[in-house]
Amino acid sequence: MRSCEGFVPTTLDTRTGSSSHDEYDALRPDVRDPACNDLEGSERFYNRLGFSRPEGAKPQLGEPDTYRVLSNGKGGHLRLTDAVEGWLVPGRNPLGLHLRVEEVDDLAAEFARELAGKGPDDKRWGMYEFSLSDPDETLVRIGWPTRLRSR
Repeated sequence: MRSCEGFVPTTLDTRTGSSSHDEYDALRPDVRDPACNDLEGSERFYNRLGFSRPEGAKPQLGEPDTYRVLSNGKGGHLRLTDAVEGWLVPGRNPLGLHLRVEEVDDLAAEFARELAGKGPDDKRWGMYEFSLSDPDETLVRIGWPTRLRSR
């Protein structure tokens, strides 16, 4: 597990596909395009979060497959790209993203063995969320606004 030091957050509302930045990350770059050392492994990871690539979006056999647009079918999109060799160093990935989904508890159960810390809880910044790392150690926070959550 890695720490949050150097975390570069972006929030992607998976219902609308829109990004939002609060005061904490207003000056930081939009990181919805995580670079990947292992595109196949990353795509499988994000499939488990409800994102998939349409069959028609896959390249013809023999063509390069270095950029993938995944969708959750609710307007949310995530673009995965091959990392330049040596750019993503294991244990030193400073990138992160935040997915807003109502199904926080369901996803926490799906990823129970991979959670970075304990399961979801209400944070002081008004989110009910949990964290985990993708295959390239991009910090992925999954949450929903506490005030919108039905208990």
